[in-house]
Amino acid sequence: MPALYAFFDERDIMLRERSAAVYRVTPFYISKATTFMPVALTSSAVFICGVYFISHLTFSAGKFFATLGVLSCLNIVSISFMLMIGSAVRTMDVAFVIAPGIITIELLFGGLLANPKTIPVAIKWIHWINPVYYAYAAFVLNEFSDLQFTCSPGAVCYLDGMQIIEAYGMGQFTIGQDIAMLLAIAAAFYLVGYVLLRWRAKPKFTWI
Repeated sequence: MPALYAFFDERDIMLRERSAAVYRVTPFYISKATTFMPVALTSSAVFICGVYFISHLTFSAGKFFATLGVLSCLNIVSISFMLMIGSAVRTMDVAFVIAPGIITIELLFGGLLANPKTIPVAIKWIHWINPVYYAYAAFVLNEFSDLQFTCSPGAVCYLDGMQIIEAYGMGQFTIGQDIAMLLAIAAAFYLVGYVLLRWRAKPKFTWI
């Protein structure tokens, strides 16, 4: 969200220059998509290096880098979402009304607060286009898939991690498929944002 401030300032400059047909949308959009990415990926690495071990998640190099990869993909989705919203609306005030509302819905249907198995059919489609769901499912699969639990005599509990995954509806895809869906959603956001920005920035006399 803070990146929206920078994007709006630079977008307005581009639109002013574009109105005189002296600036192209494509280089501007590509530069924004690429310049935000190193910062996001670096912050992912710094964040996960602290949180992963503080949270006492499984001490495994493979699982650690899988977690880092999923979080990096989620950050790429966040960048594409920011560019799409910034390209779709005219003012920052509107963006800061729309974006938090969409993010709140994504969190509600991401799998942590609502079990995908219990979501009513009429709104079940939301979690299929929800990047938070795919990221959370990948995190759960990565952490629980190989775990085994010891139950006390007479106690009712889960015997292994796969039972937890199935109980909470996180086993519909593999980690690789979840990552692929995140990248597909990011690509869709990038494309929609690009089309919207070109439409908004089009001079009355040309399309370049």
